[in-house]
Amino acid sequence: MKVGCLLKRLTAALIHDRGGATAVEFALVAPPFLLLLFAIMEIGMVLVASSTLEDSVYDAGRIIRTGSLQMSGNGIEVFEPLVCGGLYGLIACDDLVIDVRQFDTFGGVALPDVFNEDGTVDEESLEFLPGGPEDIVVVRVYGVWHALTPGLKYIFGDASTGGLKMTTATVFRNEPYQ
Repeated sequence: MKVGCLLKRLTAALIHDRGGATAVEFALVAPPFLLLLFAIMEIGMVLVASSTLEDSVYDAGRIIRTGSLQMSGNGIEVFEPLVCGGLYGLIACDDLVIDVRQFDTFGGVALPDVFNEDGTVDEESLEFLPGGPEDIVVVRVYGVWHALTPGLKYIFGDASTGGLKMTTATVFRNEPYQ
């Protein structure tokens, strides 16, 4: 048998062999499928983290609403750990931005933007004024979710924070404490 004939038969056999087609198809389909699967799971985690942030701010706002914070003479140094304690490590406490303002009426609520045009925090615009008895108080807290899924932070994220920016706010009238 000649080498040329053998080479021809081997080449023809390899061309018509479909044994590895499934592996190749899987290799083409698996990465986008897994990326989509992980993105769906991470978006679910973002929703859980956002809900946890909202609950934490609402619960921590209670010490302002009841006047406990104001009567003790404490400020943000007590309030911030209360917010962080309710996050269970889902959002980094270092990334939190807290803004608390008091108003006389609900109609008088006017909230300035706490972010510069480039998306960074404007530290000078932040306040911590928990108000007095029967004042209207707005508590705003911003957090950042650092995306793990490749490309997710570019689709939903913010270039200035490197992640997905979350915000929550609660508005209430302080109780008539003395």
